[in-house]
Amino acid sequence: MKDASQPASARFVLSDDLPDGVPVLLIESPDGTWTWLIRRGHMEEEAVTEVNRLLGHVTGNGLWVCREAAAEQYPRAS
Repeated sequence: MKDASQPASARFVLSDDLPDGVPVLLIESPDGTWTWLIRRGHMEEEAVTEVNRLLGHVTGNGLWVCREAAAEQYPRAS
């Protein structure tokens, strides 16, 4: 997990590989990158692009706040 003093990284990604009945899955990678996998068809590609642009602004300007205790409830990629 990234140190709170380091810039965060986050993104939305359309996916065809989510389990049945799971429209969204949040994953934090060991490097601290937050990725929301969105089942294709649940969000338009244009919306994903805009959300990623906004996330880039938030993370690029140090507005992302990481709360380690809350993050422990989410699965991590290996």
